[in-house]
Amino acid sequence: MPNPADPARPSARASARPTRRAGRRVSGALGVLLTAVVLGSGLAGVSAGAAPADPPAPPRDPGARLVEFPLSNPNGAPNDIAAGADGSVWVSVYVDRTVQRMSRDGAILATVGLSGTPMSLASDNEGGVWATESLFNRIAHVSAAGVVKEYDLPTPGSFPARIFDGGDEVYYTAAATQKLGRLTESTGAIEEFAIAGAVKPWAIDGLDDQVWVTDEQAHRTFILGRDGSRVEYTTFLTSPTGVELQSSTAGVVTGVLTEKDEAFTFVSEGAGKSMKYYPRAESRMDLSGFALQSERLWYVDRGTNTIGVDGPGSAPVDFTVATADSGLTGVALTENRYVWSVAARTGRVIRLDMRVVPGADRVGGVDRFEMAVNMSRRGDRYGGQTVFVASGSSFADALSAGPLAAHQNAPILLTAQGTLPDVTRRELTRLDPTRVVVVGGPASVSDAVLGAIRRETRAKVERIGGSDRYAVSRALLASDLAPAPGKTLYVASGKSSADALSATPAAAHFDAGILLVSGGAAALSGDDLAVIEEYAAAGATVKIAGGAASVSAGIEAQLASLGPVKRFGGADRYEVSQAINEDAFPRANRAYFASGTSFPDALAGGAVAGSEDYPVYLTKPNCVPERVLDLLTASEVDHVTLLGGERTLTNAVLEFTTCG
Repeated sequence: MPNPADPARPSARASARPTRRAGRRVSGALGVLLTAVVLGSGLAGVSAGAAPADPPAPPRDPGARLVEFPLSNPNGAPNDIAAGADGSVWVSVYVDRTVQRMSRDGAILATVGLSGTPMSLASDNEGGVWATESLFNRIAHVSAAGVVKEYDLPTPGSFPARIFDGGDEVYYTAAATQKLGRLTESTGAIEEFAIAGAVKPWAIDGLDDQVWVTDEQAHRTFILGRDGSRVEYTTFLTSPTGVELQSSTAGVVTGVLTEKDEAFTFVSEGAGKSMKYYPRAESRMDLSGFALQSERLWYVDRGTNTIGVDGPGSAPVDFTVATADSGLTGVALTENRYVWSVAARTGRVIRLDMRVVPGADRVGGVDRFEMAVNMSRRGDRYGGQTVFVASGSSFADALSAGPLAAHQNAPILLTAQGTLPDVTRRELTRLDPTRVVVVGGPASVSDAVLGAIRRETRAKVERIGGSDRYAVSRALLASDLAPAPGKTLYVASGKSSADALSATPAAAHFDAGILLVSGGAAALSGDDLAVIEEYAAAGATVKIAGGAASVSAGIEAQLASLGPVKRFGGADRYEVSQAINEDAFPRANRAYFASGTSFPDALAGGAVAGSEDYPVYLTKPNCVPERVLDLLTASEVDHVTLLGGERTLTNAVLEFTTCG
């Protein structure tokens, strides 16, 4: 009998099945590492070289976002976990022969006794759970209401290892008899199908009309029909010590192999037509559970006592569990917010708030001018064709230019009104652009500054100005730098920077512009109305950035008489920012944070965020609104860049400290 505190093969099946969008990368790794050959079908996998990954970063302390909830018996040896209903989870307790349901806050909602010891769990997708009683040759179902039904298997000594709910038909692997089992719930009938070539079939999942079974000892994944007939199988070109599977709704089966101290994700695209290997979570010691959250791979490592995540475009991030040597095993995801595991050696349930996930850095400078230069140098991807120069003393002109700069893939540099800062001059020299667009009239950027720019560069230097900020905004939209009137136009108040800053990358995302208006007026000016009419003729939806205190109800009514209008409002500038980004960026790998109380550091950042197609969220100087953290999780943001130094956004923001 295996040691109950260290189950021989702890479950790593996911307890939730999130949707993966077709066509997107499922690994944040550097590339394909190995090739698997699909035998029987004659189809070969795809191969490519992979550069060595950087050494993993040290584990992070998640602080209060990781909580350990004790079970009633600290020596019960919990060995698996699965998602329940309403944010709850089911926990299998080996010694006690129970399955317990725990609320998101750690309260035990139900304790259900089984006649045998539970070994692994799987959600029934209706709030209940399936369990294997491996040593007792049974499988069991516990309904959401706690009603138990146990099924004896027809073949003695089958050792049911894993189980998954495929609807009326429930499937399990019989590890000791090399079979696939199928229970039809409506009739109670159990059938078992021999898997030719299997040695110890273990992990199992379903995809459409197929059942996928991994067998690490046979070095194979078997692809079977629901009637047990073999469709094909793959052969691993590694010597894995553990293989786990999870299907998605987009025709992809993903799994994890561990070999020595490394882990790989293998991905089958098109139901077995090719197998691709991606390096993941390097330098793991003992992976003992994983689950997929869209493109994120969550895993637990019993050897390092950490919970980790890996996703597209970012390095793995690991979080340390406070209690040492806790014996982590199993992973469940609930409410698109919490990652759960169990600690077999301490009799506890671990809950990590996944909103702690994003990595973070900052771009700063000694002042707003250097900050803009540092944003210009971020990635050096502009090509030196066009550069915008705007006032660093007033926000309006730079924000009006933001979507156009993003459209042109051009940086925005800042200047004083009467003199060209040395740091800006040096950056213009370095970029060596062919065109410099000075935004704003002489009251914003003097003719002396224009002359200095002409002397420092070989570029064509031109001014797009106007009698006031509103005229400048209109002139920019009418210029050859703006996208043609299309399906979207943002309207924001010219009196406040906050709403227009949030709208800048959103406008760039929709290949649109921002029109600044006198938002407190009862109606638009005639000149503003002429711009709106041009966009209305193109079928545009006008999106108002801000509530009625920023852009009046009278202006909204006037806009509505011309065409479709959507207002993105809220109780304050932070809620407005959230509403704008929720509309424009339902998915984004990265994001920027900007202060909601100090605009200068973010003036150039909005254009860069727009060119990268990432949102800018407004935060408070010392904390992040909780709703922002929710949106980062929902949109699968893996990394956040702060716009500004510590005087603008403190390290509390860098550490995702929640407001309130």
